[in-house]
Amino acid sequence: MAIARADTVPTRIVGPDGAPMALVPAGPFEMGYPAARADAAYRAVSRILDDTQKDWFATGVPARRVTLAAYYVDVHEVTNRQFEAFVRATGQRTQAERLGHGWVWNERAKAWKVLAGASWRSPLGRGSTLRGKAEHPVCQVSYEDAAAYAAWAGKRLPSEAEWEKAARGLDGRLYPWGNAWRRVANVNSGGTAAVGSHRGDRSPYGVLDMAGNVSEWTTTPATPAPGYRPPAGVDGAALHRVRGAGWDCFPANLQCPCVVGTPVAYTFYIGFRCVRDAR
Repeated sequence: MAIARADTVPTRIVGPDGAPMALVPAGPFEMGYPAARADAAYRAVSRILDDTQKDWFATGVPARRVTLAAYYVDVHEVTNRQFEAFVRATGQRTQAERLGHGWVWNERAKAWKVLAGASWRSPLGRGSTLRGKAEHPVCQVSYEDAAAYAAWAGKRLPSEAEWEKAARGLDGRLYPWGNAWRRVANVNSGGTAAVGSHRGDRSPYGVLDMAGNVSEWTTTPATPAPGYRPPAGVDGAALHRVRGAGWDCFPANLQCPCVVGTPVAYTFYIGFRCVRDAR
Protein backbone atom coordinates (compact mmCIF):
# COMPACT_ATOMS: atom_id res chain seq x y z
CA MET A 1 0.00 0.00 0.00
CA ALA A 2 1.37 3.41 -0.94
CA ILE A 3 2.07 5.71 1.98
CA ALA A 4 0.62 9.21 1.68
CA ARG A 5 3.19 11.95 1.34
CA ALA A 6 2.90 14.93 3.67
CA ASP A 7 2.84 18.35 2.00
CA THR A 8 4.20 20.38 4.89
CA VAL A 9 6.95 18.23 6.42
CA PRO A 10 9.73 16.15 4.84
CA THR A 11 9.36 12.37 4.73
CA ARG A 12 12.91 11.86 6.04
CA ILE A 13 14.98 13.83 8.54
CA VAL A 14 18.16 13.32 10.58
CA GLY A 15 17.57 13.39 14.32
CA PRO A 16 19.67 15.41 16.80
CA ASP A 17 21.70 12.25 17.51
CA GLY A 18 22.53 11.82 13.81
CA ALA A 19 20.06 8.96 13.30
CA PRO A 20 17.90 8.87 10.14
CA MET A 21 14.18 9.14 10.90
CA ALA A 22 11.13 8.35 8.74
CA LEU A 23 7.81 10.20 8.76
CA VAL A 24 4.65 8.38 9.83
CA PRO A 25 1.84 10.67 8.60
CA ALA A 26 -1.11 11.65 10.78
CA GLY A 27 -4.31 9.65 10.58
CA PRO A 28 -6.03 6.44 11.66
CA PHE A 29 -4.83 2.85 11.37
CA GLU A 30 -6.04 -0.56 12.49
CA MET A 31 -4.25 -1.64 15.66
CA GLY A 32 -4.37 -5.29 16.70
CA TYR A 33 -6.42 -7.87 14.83
CA PRO A 34 -9.78 -9.69 15.07
CA ALA A 35 -9.90 -12.91 17.08
CA ALA A 36 -10.61 -14.94 13.92
CA ARG A 37 -7.50 -13.61 12.23
CA ALA A 38 -5.39 -14.22 15.32
CA ASP A 39 -6.66 -17.82 15.40
CA ALA A 40 -5.85 -18.28 11.70
CA ALA A 41 -2.35 -16.91 12.28
CA TYR A 42 -1.87 -19.36 15.16
CA ARG A 43 -2.91 -22.31 13.00
CA ALA A 44 -0.62 -21.24 10.16
CA VAL A 45 2.44 -20.88 12.36
CA SER A 46 1.70 -24.03 14.39
CA ARG A 47 1.95 -26.07 11.18
CA ILE A 48 5.56 -24.91 10.95
CA LEU A 49 6.58 -24.69 14.60
CA ASP A 50 5.73 -27.48 17.01
CA ASP A 51 6.10 -25.30 20.12
CA THR A 52 3.65 -22.60 19.00
CA GLN A 53 1.34 -21.43 21.80
CA LYS A 54 -2.07 -19.92 21.16
CA ASP A 55 -1.77 -17.21 23.80
CA TRP A 56 1.08 -15.63 21.81
CA PHE A 57 -1.57 -14.49 19.34
CA ALA A 58 -4.17 -13.29 21.84
CA THR A 59 -2.24 -10.19 22.89
CA GLY A 60 -3.23 -8.21 19.79
CA VAL A 61 -6.97 -8.88 20.13
CA PRO A 62 -9.30 -7.07 19.56
CA ALA A 63 -8.72 -4.91 16.50
CA ARG A 64 -9.43 -1.23 17.09
CA ARG A 65 -9.16 2.00 15.10
CA VAL A 66 -6.53 4.38 16.49
CA THR A 67 -5.78 7.89 15.23
CA LEU A 68 -2.35 9.41 15.75
CA ALA A 69 -0.70 12.75 15.03
CA ALA A 70 2.24 12.75 12.60
CA TYR A 71 5.62 11.73 14.01
CA TYR A 72 9.08 10.62 12.98
CA VAL A 73 10.52 7.26 13.98
CA ASP A 74 14.13 6.08 13.95
CA VAL A 75 14.82 3.97 10.86
CA HIS A 76 17.15 1.82 12.96
CA GLU A 77 17.28 0.69 16.57
CA VAL A 78 19.65 2.72 18.76
CA THR A 79 23.14 1.25 18.39
CA ASN A 80 25.96 0.61 20.83
CA ARG A 81 27.88 3.46 19.16
CA GLN A 82 25.03 5.91 19.72
CA PHE A 83 24.46 4.79 23.28
CA GLU A 84 28.16 5.11 24.06
CA ALA A 85 28.07 8.73 22.83
CA PHE A 86 25.19 9.36 25.23
CA VAL A 87 27.08 7.78 28.14
CA ARG A 88 30.22 9.78 27.39
CA ALA A 89 28.23 13.02 27.22
CA THR A 90 26.15 12.47 30.36
CA GLY A 91 28.03 10.03 32.60
CA GLN A 92 24.92 7.84 32.70
CA ARG A 93 25.23 4.57 34.61
CA THR A 94 22.58 2.11 33.54
CA GLN A 95 20.41 0.14 35.91
CA ALA A 96 22.31 -3.05 35.12
CA GLU A 97 25.63 -1.35 35.91
CA ARG A 98 24.31 -0.03 39.21
CA LEU A 99 22.91 -3.41 40.28
CA GLY A 100 25.82 -5.41 38.91
CA HIS A 101 23.83 -7.86 36.81
CA GLY A 102 21.57 -8.35 33.82
CA TRP A 103 19.09 -11.03 32.77
CA VAL A 104 19.03 -13.88 30.28
CA TRP A 105 16.38 -16.47 29.47
CA ASN A 106 17.27 -20.03 30.41
CA GLU A 107 15.39 -22.22 27.96
CA ARG A 108 16.02 -25.44 29.88
CA ALA A 109 14.65 -24.02 33.13
CA LYS A 110 11.96 -21.94 31.33
CA ALA A 111 12.87 -19.03 33.58
CA TRP A 112 14.77 -15.75 33.70
CA LYS A 113 18.22 -16.02 35.24
CA VAL A 114 20.46 -13.36 36.75
CA LEU A 115 23.71 -12.97 34.84
CA ALA A 116 26.45 -11.36 36.95
CA GLY A 117 28.37 -8.60 35.24
CA ALA A 118 25.93 -8.26 32.34
CA SER A 119 25.25 -4.71 31.14
CA TRP A 120 25.08 -2.86 27.84
CA ARG A 121 28.89 -3.03 27.74
CA SER A 122 28.91 -6.82 28.34
CA PRO A 123 25.48 -8.10 27.24
CA LEU A 124 26.27 -11.76 27.88
CA GLY A 125 28.03 -11.25 31.20
CA ARG A 126 31.62 -10.93 32.31
CA GLY A 127 34.08 -11.56 29.52
CA SER A 128 31.69 -10.57 26.71
CA THR A 129 32.52 -7.40 24.82
CA LEU A 130 31.19 -5.07 22.14
CA ARG A 131 34.22 -5.60 19.91
CA GLY A 132 33.03 -5.42 16.31
CA LYS A 133 29.47 -4.57 17.42
CA ALA A 134 29.39 -0.78 17.34
CA GLU A 135 26.50 -0.86 14.86
CA HIS A 136 24.55 -3.61 16.68
CA PRO A 137 21.54 -2.49 18.70
CA VAL A 138 22.24 -1.71 22.34
CA CYS A 139 20.64 -4.16 24.82
CA GLN A 140 20.58 -4.84 28.57
CA VAL A 141 19.06 -1.35 28.93
CA SER A 142 16.02 -0.70 31.10
CA TYR A 143 13.05 1.49 30.25
CA GLU A 144 14.62 4.15 32.49
CA ASP A 145 17.89 3.97 30.51
CA ALA A 146 16.11 4.14 27.16
CA ALA A 147 13.99 7.12 28.23
CA ALA A 148 17.12 8.94 29.43
CA TYR A 149 18.79 8.45 26.06
CA ALA A 150 15.69 9.65 24.21
CA ALA A 151 15.52 12.84 26.31
CA TRP A 152 19.23 13.52 25.74
CA ALA A 153 18.72 13.07 21.98
CA GLY A 154 15.76 15.49 21.88
CA LYS A 155 13.33 12.66 21.23
CA ARG A 156 11.08 10.33 23.21
CA LEU A 157 10.15 6.66 23.29
CA PRO A 158 7.14 5.57 21.19
CA SER A 159 3.77 4.57 22.56
CA GLU A 160 2.66 1.05 21.75
CA ALA A 161 0.30 2.44 19.09
CA GLU A 162 3.06 4.53 17.49
CA TRP A 163 5.35 1.51 17.38
CA GLU A 164 2.70 -0.67 15.73
CA LYS A 165 1.67 1.89 13.11
CA ALA A 166 5.32 2.41 12.14
CA ALA A 167 5.71 -1.36 11.81
CA ARG A 168 2.62 -2.24 9.76
CA GLY A 169 1.30 0.88 8.02
CA LEU A 170 -2.34 1.32 7.07
CA ASP A 171 -3.41 -1.99 5.54
CA GLY A 172 -3.53 -4.15 8.69
CA ARG A 173 -0.70 -6.43 7.59
CA LEU A 174 0.60 -9.05 10.00
CA TYR A 175 4.30 -8.45 9.36
CA PRO A 176 6.25 -5.35 8.30
CA TRP A 177 6.70 -6.82 4.80
CA GLY A 178 3.16 -8.18 4.29
CA ASN A 179 0.90 -11.03 5.41
CA ALA A 180 2.99 -14.13 4.61
CA TRP A 181 4.98 -15.65 7.48
CA ARG A 182 8.63 -16.27 6.71
CA ARG A 183 11.80 -16.81 8.64
CA VAL A 184 13.83 -13.73 9.47
CA ALA A 185 17.55 -14.28 9.76
CA ASN A 186 17.96 -12.25 12.95
CA VAL A 187 15.39 -14.20 15.01
CA ASN A 188 16.65 -17.26 16.90
CA SER A 189 20.05 -16.44 15.42
CA GLY A 190 22.24 -16.66 18.52
CA GLY A 191 22.83 -12.92 18.77
CA THR A 192 22.22 -9.45 17.43
CA ALA A 193 23.21 -8.22 13.97
CA ALA A 194 24.23 -4.79 12.71
CA VAL A 195 21.12 -2.64 12.34
CA GLY A 196 19.64 -2.77 8.85
CA SER A 197 21.41 -6.02 7.94
CA HIS A 198 18.16 -7.73 6.95
CA ARG A 199 16.63 -5.55 4.26
CA GLY A 200 13.56 -7.77 3.98
CA ASP A 201 12.54 -6.71 7.49
CA ARG A 202 11.25 -3.37 6.22
CA SER A 203 7.98 -1.64 7.09
CA PRO A 204 5.81 0.37 4.65
CA TYR A 205 7.51 3.53 5.93
CA GLY A 206 11.01 2.16 5.32
CA VAL A 207 11.67 1.41 9.00
CA LEU A 208 13.98 -1.58 9.51
CA ASP A 209 14.30 -4.39 12.08
CA MET A 210 10.79 -4.10 13.53
CA ALA A 211 10.38 -7.89 13.36
CA GLY A 212 13.77 -8.90 14.67
CA ASN A 213 17.20 -8.06 16.10
CA VAL A 214 15.99 -6.72 19.47
CA SER A 215 12.57 -6.19 21.01
CA GLU A 216 11.84 -2.56 21.83
CA TRP A 217 10.54 -0.54 24.77
CA THR A 218 7.33 1.51 24.49
CA THR A 219 5.81 4.02 26.90
CA THR A 220 2.65 1.94 27.34
CA PRO A 221 2.44 0.42 30.84
CA ALA A 222 2.46 -3.37 31.05
CA THR A 223 -0.02 -5.35 33.14
CA PRO A 224 1.87 -8.19 34.84
CA ALA A 225 0.43 -11.68 34.75
CA PRO A 226 -1.35 -12.87 37.93
CA GLY A 227 1.18 -13.82 40.57
CA TYR A 228 4.01 -11.93 38.87
CA ARG A 229 6.71 -10.88 41.30
CA PRO A 230 9.27 -8.37 40.04
CA PRO A 231 12.92 -9.30 40.61
CA ALA A 232 14.97 -7.55 43.26
CA GLY A 233 15.71 -3.95 42.35
CA VAL A 234 12.86 -3.72 39.81
CA ASP A 235 9.81 -1.53 40.37
CA GLY A 236 6.91 -3.76 39.37
CA ALA A 237 4.65 -0.73 39.00
CA ALA A 238 6.93 0.72 36.33
CA LEU A 239 6.84 -2.11 33.80
CA HIS A 240 6.25 -1.14 30.18
CA ARG A 241 5.19 -3.04 27.11
CA VAL A 242 7.82 -4.37 24.73
CA ARG A 243 7.08 -4.79 21.03
CA GLY A 244 8.72 -6.67 18.16
CA ALA A 245 10.66 -9.91 18.18
CA GLY A 246 14.24 -10.03 19.38
CA TRP A 247 17.02 -12.36 18.34
CA ASP A 248 16.14 -14.74 21.19
CA CYS A 249 12.34 -14.58 20.70
CA PHE A 250 9.93 -17.11 19.29
CA PRO A 251 9.26 -16.58 15.56
CA ALA A 252 5.57 -15.97 16.30
CA ASN A 253 6.57 -12.69 17.94
CA LEU A 254 7.46 -11.33 14.49
CA GLN A 255 3.82 -10.39 14.01
CA CYS A 256 3.21 -6.64 14.33
CA PRO A 257 0.17 -7.02 16.64
CA CYS A 258 1.97 -9.51 18.92
CA VAL A 259 2.97 -8.16 22.35
CA VAL A 260 6.03 -9.70 23.99
CA GLY A 261 5.19 -11.03 27.46
CA THR A 262 5.90 -9.07 30.64
CA PRO A 263 9.68 -8.63 30.56
CA VAL A 264 12.29 -8.50 33.25
CA ALA A 265 13.60 -4.95 33.58
CA TYR A 266 16.39 -5.35 31.02
CA THR A 267 17.62 -8.34 29.06
CA PHE A 268 19.96 -9.42 26.31
CA TYR A 269 17.23 -9.09 23.69
CA ILE A 270 15.53 -5.77 24.58
CA GLY A 271 16.65 -2.45 23.09
CA PHE A 272 14.76 0.55 21.74
CA ARG A 273 14.25 3.15 19.05
CA CYS A 274 13.00 6.71 19.42
CA VAL A 275 10.34 8.94 17.92
CA ARG A 276 9.88 12.67 17.56
CA ASP A 277 6.78 14.76 16.92
CA ALA A 278 6.50 16.10 13.37
CA ARG A 279 6.15 19.87 13.44
